[in-house]
Amino acid sequence: RIGQWNPKEWSAFQVFRVSLMTSEITSMETETQRWGLKVIFDLQGWSLGHALQINPSLARKISSVLSDSFPLKVRGIHLVNEPMFFRPVFAMIRPFLPDKIKQRIHMHGADFHNTLSDFFSPPVLPPEYGGEGAGIEKVCQDWT
Repeated sequence: RIGQWNPKEWSAFQVFRVSLMTSEITSMETETQRWGLKVIFDLQGWSLGHALQINPSLARKISSVLSDSFPLKVRGIHLVNEPMFFRPVFAMIRPFLPDKIKQRIHMHGADFHNTLSDFFSPPVLPPEYGGEGAGIEKVCQDWT
């Protein structure tokens, strides 16, 4: 939930570093090593202040992690609630991505409840995304 990030307090690079640490913890799970992972990025609240923090150098680092420098099999990246000005930022990252990853990126927009179920089973999706799993706040508390 990228809108939870306050770009006045934390730089995009700091958020990227936290994302790497979280990914490292996730990669220690046997099931994740075996099957890989699919992620949902909720861009509700993404603002121009967020977008202005993404530069070509950070874009290359993000794409490097997604493609070949981290031991996680990325099976799917799902973006929901992406605002119109997210697309130019994504256009900066996209050229650095291999075709395999580009094909696994799905933009669902604001009407994502019907389309996410094509990629995720209801028991793993939180109710906020049309599923039957634990709520986002509960999952975040468990992680913390």
